[in-house]
Amino acid sequence: MAFGRRLLTRLRGRFSGAAPKAGTSPPGAEFSPPQQEQWDELEEQVDSALKKIGSAVVQTWEVGAAELGRVSVGRVDDRVLVERYSDALVPFLTPFQDLHKKCPTAMAEGKRVGIERGSIPAAVAPLNRMVDGLDTAAEAGWIKTAEYLGPLFDACVDPAASRADFITAGPKIAEACRVANDGLKESLRVLPAAESLWDGMLDAFERYQEALGRDMEILLDGKVKALARGIKR
Repeated sequence: MAFGRRLLTRLRGRFSGAAPKAGTSPPGAEFSPPQQEQWDELEEQVDSALKKIGSAVVQTWEVGAAELGRVSVGRVDDRVLVERYSDALVPFLTPFQDLHKKCPTAMAEGKRVGIERGSIPAAVAPLNRMVDGLDTAAEAGWIKTAEYLGPLFDACVDPAASRADFITAGPKIAEACRVANDGLKESLRVLPAAESLWDGMLDAFERYQEALGRDMEILLDGKVKALARGIKR
């Protein structure tokens, strides 16, 4: 499915009149007027990729909610636990939603600086800064989410063990963010050598969201299912 979406958006760019035709040379380091036009169209694609990371987090959390609902059936506080669990996601989700919110400003700043300096590397610098600090923000959000889940840990057979196990995902989440961010920055660093500015940017952010979204799904899935299993019947 991801490959299909990439293909459709690439074709859209190539036939929009802004993206280069097949067979042209790599964009190089110069931020030329045709590339500036592509930049405007790419904002929607970059923003879409960033939104998918938050969507992956939400979808994984929702799977946990279904599991929690199943194991808490018959408890007098079942509704309270499920609602608490649902609300607890907000602190952790916020840093990923902030990427999407920062996108228009980063793209606008990138275009301004790119034109000013006539350079693609200068244009992508604000995009690098956009993802800086995601690791620490995501880990801090995870801790706040854990704090809000207090009543669910208290409902577990072993509250202390369940809480401790859940919190251990924090450093792993931060590391996953750092690895993904480093990968994105490397892709943007070599953007001048890409087949085209459109292809290079699209591929960079699609790979970023796929890698980070997958890591978040894996890390969250394990912890939310472990939490559900720990709830006393």
